[in-house]
Amino acid sequence: MYALICYMLFKKALDTALARFDEIRIPVADPEYAKTASLINHASGETSEPLSCHDDDNDPLLVVCGSGFRYSFDKRSGMPVSMMFEGEELLDRPVEFNFWRAPVDNDMFVVDKLKTERLDHTRTRAYEVKCSCKPDCAEIQVRQSAGAISVQPVVRTDTVWKIYRRGAVTLKVHAVKDPQILSLPRIGIRLFLKKWLKTVTYYGMGPMESYEDKHQAARHDSFTVALGDLHEPYIRPQENGSHYDCDYVSVRGKGLCFHVIPADGNTFSFNASRFTQEELENKAHDHELTTCGSTVLCIDHRMSGMGSASCGPELPKAYRIDKDRYSFAFMMIPENLNRQL
Repeated sequence: MYALICYMLFKKALDTALARFDEIRIPVADPEYAKTASLINHASGETSEPLSCHDDDNDPLLVVCGSGFRYSFDKRSGMPVSMMFEGEELLDRPVEFNFWRAPVDNDMFVVDKLKTERLDHTRTRAYEVKCSCKPDCAEIQVRQSAGAISVQPVVRTDTVWKIYRRGAVTLKVHAVKDPQILSLPRIGIRLFLKKWLKTVTYYGMGPMESYEDKHQAARHDSFTVALGDLHEPYIRPQENGSHYDCDYVSVRGKGLCFHVIPADGNTFSFNASRFTQEELENKAHDHELTTCGSTVLCIDHRMSGMGSASCGPELPKAYRIDKDRYSFAFMMIPENLNRQL
């Protein structure tokens, strides 16, 4: 029996050693990953159909139309409320800024403070929306804020949306955080996409979930996975399934694909799920979770670290989102998969 135990321990140690890997960053002449570069080339490709912008003072919607697409922005929020592409609506709900996550066990000592600041109930309000239609793109400039109704705004933003002639959209954000709010759980955007967009491909840290301070077991690679398999079934539901340091993420279905890439030279984190962060927060057990009927895609400029505060020290400053100013940019590219890039 003793010999058998020793053999099993040795085999486990050997298997662990063989599973280890190292990553070495190698500089190359072209800093862009090939897939990202091909998406940018596709987005900037020529098309004979011109752009048109419809901005009626008596209409709360600003509409941009082009080759196979029609996008609508709500001038009261400055955010997209509809993205019709190749005859299909891609959105179930308006795009929104996102500063909240379902609290994790290690948030137990800060979650009450975050809720006092109403970070879990933010809404976006536009103060000024300007639209100009240029030969290669339509540009929408928005001055806005995001916050709950009962408290001061969490952030004030200067946002620029650019819609290109083949349907690609860039979002560029300069955000100023209220200095009284010490730290944010995350900063980015949340999209409620159609549920048939359910196959996810990404290049980043995987295959398991990864975070800024929790990715030592992950590796950089291209991964393709079904939407439901990205969920980590913790006994008590909480934030899960994020992937750190990504160059792109794509969700596809019904012959269409929705890509997101950085537009500022940085990487990002993403989370794709059948569950909302509100559902994860409000249910006590994983088996009680109910899907929302959409593919919830969170694109994060930063996601706060996981830390170890439930039984250890508070989250180190390096992993907090506590600066007063943030700038980030993403490009969203719908694609008809029946047309070759």
